[in-house]
Amino acid sequence: MSDVTRAAVEAYMAAINAHDIDRITACVTDDFYNEHTAASSQSLRGRDAYRVRLGGFLRDYRELNYELEDVIVEGDRAAAPGPTRISPAGSGRLRAGGRR
Repeated sequence: MSDVTRAAVEAYMAAINAHDIDRITACVTDDFYNEHTAASSQSLRGRDAYRVRLGGFLRDYRELNYELEDVIVEGDRAAAPGPTRISPAGSGRLRAGGRR
């Protein structure tokens, strides 16, 4: 299972970095839950709702890029730490938790 899980994470992250909404949403289930803890966003459920949100998100953050430093897999669960480049009005480099 760990090879399948690792491949799924890598495919999802590659799709996000390519800004390809069809590939991104193909990586999630119909009942996908996109949890957001930031005050400026809301969580949502479902592939269709996620597809709608992605259009605006990827338009607003054209330079979005995740750099995978590692993919840590345990069975069907994974974590993918690494810096994120995102610049809505300039350039910046953020890590998970908003750290620069």
